[in-house]
Order: sequence, then structure tokens, then C-alpha cells
Amino acid sequence: MNTSDDTDRIKSLPWTEILELSKSDRFDGRFNSIPEETLLFAMRESNRPQLIQSAVKSLESTDPENATIEYATKVADMMREFALRVLAERKKN
Repeated sequence: MNTSDDTDRIKSLPWTEILELSKSDRFDGRFNSIPEETLLFAMRESNRPQLIQSAVKSLESTDPENATIEYATKVADMMREFALRVLAERKKN
């Protein structure tokens, strides 16, 4: 069951930055300001459908040509990978 906190976490995801990084195929420290709870939320497989739908909704206004389930799925999967990287980097420091 999803809570309003979960919905807020989805809305707070930096979709524009995720898309830009996905296009540049690089990773940097831009995600260090994302709260750990949000990163953990993005990593949970049970939240994947919500992330995909959130990405589609964002793409509809920012990149309508790519506002498809397929593209949004790729974006959501990238967000999971970025979340893993950020959390791993935080643990190193």
C-alpha cells in the first residue's frame, strides 16, 4: 500500500537530471542531495510501476516524443542504478 510519503518521494525525483544524465551516459555528484529514503524507495522492485508512471507523466511535459512506457521503463531502471551508485558512494565516505 502506498502512502502520501511514497507519492511525495516519487514527485521529488529529479527526472530532468535523470534524463540528462541518461543521455550523456555519465554519473556525477548531482544526486548526492537526494535523501536516502528516496533512493531506497527507487531501488525497491515493488515501487517500479510507480516510478515508470511518474517518468511517463514527467516526459509528457518535458519530452513528449519519448513519453512511452518503454522509454520511461529505461529511465526508471537508470534511476535504480543511480540510486545504487549514490548509496555505495555515500558508504565509502
